[in-house]
Amino acid sequence: MATLIQRFARAINRRTGNVLDSVPLRSLVRIVRPASYRNAECVLYSRNMRAFEEPHFARANAEGVKYLRSLGLPEPEIEWRTHILCWAARHALRLEGDFVECGVGYGFSSLVLCHYLDFNSTHRRFFLFDTFAGIPEAQMSATERTERLSDNRQMYPECFSTVVNTFEPFPKVQLVRGCVPQTLSQVEISKVSYLHIDMNIAAPELAAIEYFWPKLTPGAVVVFDDYGWEKYAEQQQILDAFARREGVMIATLASGQGLLIKS
Repeated sequence: MATLIQRFARAINRRTGNVLDSVPLRSLVRIVRPASYRNAECVLYSRNMRAFEEPHFARANAEGVKYLRSLGLPEPEIEWRTHILCWAARHALRLEGDFVECGVGYGFSSLVLCHYLDFNSTHRRFFLFDTFAGIPEAQMSATERTERLSDNRQMYPECFSTVVNTFEPFPKVQLVRGCVPQTLSQVEISKVSYLHIDMNIAAPELAAIEYFWPKLTPGAVVVFDDYGWEKYAEQQQILDAFARREGVMIATLASGQGLLIKS
């Protein structure tokens, strides 16, 4: 084994300028061994990934994947993120309050939750806030603008009618179209037990957490989808400043999400 790894290291060194010369043999073993989990976002070693195989989660996630395939869209490699949302949503069922998602897109994650929780049986409401036509250009900062406009062109076409049809089997799901924060007061929500924020730019994300923070039930979970990603550093900075003002801390997850619990 050692000889094989050393030959592998020499081959890499020829391509990288000897960057592995000082890497311990133990580290090289980690490089060549099979990964426990691999997708477009991360590679993990020596992890127990059976949570993704749990039948209830696997069936719900498969429903979301089937939906995107029906639209001719690629299968998302976001099981880790989706698992975190399912955990947060199941926790929320033990608390008072409605479910809220700000930043919906085609509704993949919220559709998975509806199947995972059998949402029609929960006696909760689920509010989905989005423009359903991309990220609002007027809300982009100067540093966000170029990349987010590119995202709009590539990933966020008009999709409102599609999403309306998708959630017809779930009458307790209410779509609210328009820009956050202007749309937040259009519906009456007194208590929130689950909040997912995924709007890809800083200004409306800050507005959303400031608006819903007083409405969150103690123990409610907030998940920030973009929090830990380098390309969304402005969001992390502005959300961290909010957390400091409230005397709380956002945890960074390996999935790239941020996790906050209302005390």
